[in-house]
Amino acid sequence: MVIIPAKEHYAELLRLLKDQDGGTTLVQRKSFASSAFAVSSRYDGAIYNWFSEGRGDLRLSAGPTTVLRYGENPHQGGAFHGDLAGMFTQLNGKELSYNNLLDLDAAVELIDDLSTLPGVPFAILKHNNACGAAIRATLKEAWDAALAADPVSAFGGVLITNARIDKATAEAIDPLFFEIIAASGFDADALDVLRKKKNRMILEPGASPRSVQA
Repeated sequence: MVIIPAKEHYAELLRLLKDQDGGTTLVQRKSFASSAFAVSSRYDGAIYNWFSEGRGDLRLSAGPTTVLRYGENPHQGGAFHGDLAGMFTQLNGKELSYNNLLDLDAAVELIDDLSTLPGVPFAILKHNNACGAAIRATLKEAWDAALAADPVSAFGGVLITNARIDKATAEAIDPLFFEIIAASGFDADALDVLRKKKNRMILEPGASPRSVQA
């Protein structure tokens, strides 16, 4: 019996089954099981921490931990347990906060849904809710339409697209105050425009699968 904890392991299992005539070794099964228990232990630890209400020891599974700028409120601490650096490459700006991650998680979910449709998607979110979203033939047109949906609520929000940001779109975005922009990439001259504000958080997707645990 082999347990597969995530779809990212499918290709590895298929390769092993093909190379080994449909079988796996004990060492390989233990490796898959270890990855599975790493997932379930985080879940169990979260349940324990909730029920103990801080009376017991904080239980966290092994793995990288990133200290966040603050927790749900500015006076609270926060940390991300997992490979945050592997999920996103930060090109500019201050450290992420807990609320930034919540908004970013919602933004990625939305852009993943929009990416199943033809065209170029762009979305603006704030407090986990979409202020505007659009799919158009070009990135600049998608940005204009998304902003037009609610230009007031877009202030201080999270911007996201699955396309590469070019200079023309960056110049259109630049006048708006926003917290985060996430895209599949940025042209060098577009980065020059967006980096004028030192606190703007500019993110590209990393190689690790997304799994927010803050």
